[in-house]
Amino acid sequence: MSSKILKEALIQQKEIQEETDAQNPNNIVFPDEPVTQTQVDDDEDDIDNFAGFSDNHSQFGGYEEEVNEDEEKLLEAFFSKDARPQRTLADIIVEKIKEKDQVPSGLSAGNEPFPKLDDSIIEVYKSVGEIFKKYTSGKLPLAFKSIPAKQHWEELLYLTEPEKWSPNAVYQATRILASNMSSKKEKLKGAEFYGSA
Repeated sequence: MSSKILKEALIQQKEIQEETDAQNPNNIVFPDEPVTQTQVDDDEDDIDNFAGFSDNHSQFGGYEEEVNEDEEKLLEAFFSKDARPQRTLADIIVEKIKEKDQVPSGLSAGNEPFPKLDDSIIEVYKSVGEIFKKYTSGKLPLAFKSIPAKQHWEELLYLTEPEKWSPNAVYQATRILASNMSSKKEKLKGAEFYGSA
């Protein structure tokens, strides 16, 4: 039995040898050089002695870029000579919001005064707001359904304090306002927001 095992082992070794010969047809063998401890120590010393690149010494050695006059003009065009801070989109948006906030309470966003609301109207829409705080389902107040038809619907909606509404009230109000709002009103309000009429 052991002779059969040895014969099989020899056959397998020959197959392995043939495969390696097929991969390396010229029988080129690269000798492995043993790494000595002094070489390892030298490499560690080089790493320890490296202090990094200085400000005027690049990591690419002595390579210096030559810049001609045309390239200098292009660079100057991109870099401004005055170091003032530039306006960003966020600055513009914040400025527009502050302008809207500074509008007196007697004027709407379109700078047209809206008529002084009657105390009874204010009371009605505040009570609609109270109902919407607790609203879950059912019929909506008729006063709220008429808001989209009013000229100063934004002011009336503001009286109901929408930030305090229940989620169900927000959903129903969105449905009513979206379906009853005329596109002409929406365009006018959009034009007022962007500063053109």
